[in-house]
Amino acid sequence: MAGTKSETNRDQCGFEVKEYAGGTPWLMVEQGNSPLAILHDGFLGFDLEPGVTYEEAQALATFMNHLIAAITHTRFLT
Repeated sequence: MAGTKSETNRDQCGFEVKEYAGGTPWLMVEQGNSPLAILHDGFLGFDLEPGVTYEEAQALATFMNHLIAAITHTRFLT
């Protein structure tokens, strides 16, 4: 968007496998030392497709940790 001003913040992140009470795995984003303000009172997670095993979730987290360096948030300034 030409002429639009924005501000981007980023923080190192990692991915960890968590499990819901019933044992269903999901991924949680773990922020580094400079947490994004937008997530100051919570966290970001990813629900996986039904039937994904803990081992598959762990392999996915390992793959993402290898390739993803940071989480970013961009907001448009008015």
